[in-house]
Amino acid sequence: MGTNLLNRKLALILFLLVPLFLFGAAREIQSISFVQTHFKGEEDLIDIVQSEEGEPFEPRLVKLDKILLTNYYKKYGFLDVNVRDSVFYSRMHDKVNIVYSIEEGQRYYYGGVRIAGNKIIATSKIASAFAKILLYSPFDESQTTEAVRKVENIYYDSGKPYMTTHVNYLYEQDSLIVVLLKINEGQTVVVRDIRYHGLKMVKRFLIRRELEIKKGELYNRSLIDASQKNLYGSG
Repeated sequence: MGTNLLNRKLALILFLLVPLFLFGAAREIQSISFVQTHFKGEEDLIDIVQSEEGEPFEPRLVKLDKILLTNYYKKYGFLDVNVRDSVFYSRMHDKVNIVYSIEEGQRYYYGGVRIAGNKIIATSKIASAFAKILLYSPFDESQTTEAVRKVENIYYDSGKPYMTTHVNYLYEQDSLIVVLLKINEGQTVVVRDIRYHGLKMVKRFLIRRELEIKKGELYNRSLIDASQKNLYGSG
């Protein structure tokens, strides 16, 4: 009687331990698939995601995969793309199948740039920052961001360190996006003086010799950065 009761208790303990063991063990990714996809870009989707078939399943990578897939589609003009994930477990909970559902949405194309608020910098020079973006090419927001950064650098090197930009998108003909760039140039800054602090072993004229920017000139961030590089390189 006592032996049978002990055996039943041991069996119950083992029954409870097995699911806990499977739950804590690393599950293997059995398959990765993509549904509702129509667009074919330069890369296979399986090469974009970080999760790999045959490797341990990591939920954090699934979240990362969704971001990578979203960014990939947005690069090709699918600004409204929606990526959802589903994870299916095997009967023994030791393997998983990952399915990414991709709703591509409308595809948009670059329709040019319109510039407002500029006074000291010519519109043609500002527009040149967008020259590498081909008209009617799939709209890639990262290209617009890079172009706006170039515009800001033009101003930073022209005595305008306090300038600001504001970007809006104008949707035309259903699928064209025109970039509206509004510029607030801010006040002009001139280098009134250059002061030296902490000099002990180095003569002032040696420091002055390495400076690319001079007193009385317009603020120029590129020249200031070059001056710092010269000073660090001088030892």
